[in-house]
Amino acid sequence: MEDIPKVVMCGLPRCGKTSISKVVFQKLSPHESMFLEGGLTKMETFSVCHNHLLRLRLVDFPGAILCDENLSLHQNDATVFGGGDCVVVLVIDAQDESYATSVSRAKKVIEFALKRNSKLTFDVLIHKVDGAKFHSEERKMECQTIIHDKLTEELADKVQECTIHFHCTSIYDHSIFEAFSKIVQKLIPEKPLLENCLQSLLDSTRMEKVYLFDVVSKLYLASDRQPVDLQWYELCADMVDLVIDIACIYGNGLEENKDAACEFNLQNGAVLILKEVGHCLAIVCVFKSDDTFDKHELLDHNIEVFKEDSPRKRVFFPR
Repeated sequence: MEDIPKVVMCGLPRCGKTSISKVVFQKLSPHESMFLEGGLTKMETFSVCHNHLLRLRLVDFPGAILCDENLSLHQNDATVFGGGDCVVVLVIDAQDESYATSVSRAKKVIEFALKRNSKLTFDVLIHKVDGAKFHSEERKMECQTIIHDKLTEELADKVQECTIHFHCTSIYDHSIFEAFSKIVQKLIPEKPLLENCLQSLLDSTRMEKVYLFDVVSKLYLASDRQPVDLQWYELCADMVDLVIDIACIYGNGLEENKDAACEFNLQNGAVLILKEVGHCLAIVCVFKSDDTFDKHELLDHNIEVFKEDSPRKRVFFPR
């Protein structure tokens, strides 16, 4: 079996990790996730191969195993952390009042995994930051700070040995897609080169922001080097969703349309333009006002230049 990158999802039972994987990668409606059965007793693995950039194995690590104080007993499951590129995603239920058990188990997973692969990186999803309890961004950041400090304190001397990123997420908004975009980008070795190409595209067309989307999952696999504004990302992801829905009604879907393109003019004057650039891959460009976008031919030319200049173009954008 070809050694492709892995994303290993870990968390206590009912923390939401299974619903995350199904909402992000299997198009499950967030509201339907409430009917999922919890309490996995064995690992579940499935492949994600949408295009030549987004190819990985997603591993759902059983929460029941994490309830055991002695993780080292489960040697058969230890191999999941070894070999090839791998990111470990630790899901912590933000609705839990104390976070003590979740943080303690996260610490054990980090220590257990690092003994088997010192090159691992970790992403902590502070999940379910929705509802009345998390009515403001300040409340979400307060929760993130508490969990960050508790985990850092638990790890003590180990904190210098690993890289940990924290994200506040919910399946009921775009935060989970934005967080997973950053996670999968770590498994794309050519990401820096793609960023350079997208930055050149931005510089030559007076646009505000540009993303390279996987149109199946709505994850952005790369963007220009400017900071990502979540509001722009939400608008672009919604555009991808809408274009796919329309394409499915009138054709075979965006996945099968090799020349898909669409333009949205927003009420605030901004312009969003989508251009298909490969199998299940599309560029979405953001222009802050229609005054800055007046030449379709120039944009089309520069996107073709992007496709020609992109690293290993025949792999990324096969004709």
